[in-house]
Amino acid sequence: MRQIKNGLLSLFLFFLTSSLFSIEIFLAPVYQFELTGEAGTFHKKDPTGDLYNLLQQRHDGGALQVTMLPKSKVGVPQTLLDVAELCEYHGIQFLLYGYIKKTNHSYDAEIKLYDHEKHEIRYVFYAKDNLENYERMLKDLRGKIIEYFYTDLGLSPTEEDKEAEEGYIGLNFGLGYWTPIGSWSSFLSGIVTTDLGAHLVPVNPLFEWQKYSFFLRYGLIVSYALGMNKPDYESFYLHLFRIKVPVDLCAQWYDRHLIYFSLAPQLQFDLLIQDRLYDGPFTGKTSVMGLSLAIGYEYRFENSKFALGLSNTFDFAFYSNAQIIYRPFVYGVYRFNPIKSGEKESENP
Repeated sequence: MRQIKNGLLSLFLFFLTSSLFSIEIFLAPVYQFELTGEAGTFHKKDPTGDLYNLLQQRHDGGALQVTMLPKSKVGVPQTLLDVAELCEYHGIQFLLYGYIKKTNHSYDAEIKLYDHEKHEIRYVFYAKDNLENYERMLKDLRGKIIEYFYTDLGLSPTEEDKEAEEGYIGLNFGLGYWTPIGSWSSFLSGIVTTDLGAHLVPVNPLFEWQKYSFFLRYGLIVSYALGMNKPDYESFYLHLFRIKVPVDLCAQWYDRHLIYFSLAPQLQFDLLIQDRLYDGPFTGKTSVMGLSLAIGYEYRFENSKFALGLSNTFDFAFYSNAQIIYRPFVYGVYRFNPIKSGEKESENP
């Protein structure tokens, strides 16, 4: 039955947004209280205003409009009767109302979507987080509300507005270990590897599915690895230099977690320095084309441009006896100010 109701409402929203280009929801003052057993500072916060500001951060070309009702005029509705009377008096169809409480250990939020035309609660949104993450709790609440209108009711962002969404430029540095795989592992050991590079995300996101945002990023990476002989082999050191141009398919959720799959053609330069027992020192230089495959995870700190990541990379050098190297390493990423599609570089701050 609920699926049928949502389907009918989706059809209604389709015709509504086709003719009026927007649907309006109202946010009533949120009831806030503490259960900490002592006087606190929660009353100094403004969860209604904070949630309203987060709900305004959307990319839908105005398809969804949010209006905050002033507490001085409507009070703080708590019961279904309060909500129905408020909607009837002000001519409101969709109203968000509810509470946020503070306990000794957490913030708990419950926000309901009331449909006055149907005289029922359409949906209830819950969020909970520890006391150090008030803002994260509100972002979680905001994400669930927006996802309901975009996904469950089919009110999707417009293509025009998607093109205006933000991308960014990032610099990354990584450090880790490497080891050869296959026949090369019989005489060669990895010591250390490092990466230095930059990447560009021109438009973010490319598309969205539920809570995930998908986008492509393009990079340029310079990589170095140092290896040496295994025991029972003549002493040598192998220096490997690579230049890569990766293309990553990224999936991001909650603006903090990201996984990616990477494919990169690469040019590899090898420098072999060997001390031979029965002859003088030897230096050999080679270059070869190759391919790099990687899968990784990044975690971006809250309200920060810095992220930490873990990469699992396989490098293939196309010698007659193919060289395969596995490189696990950690890395850091710093994001520069975002760039907007269609915006001139000189206009960026």
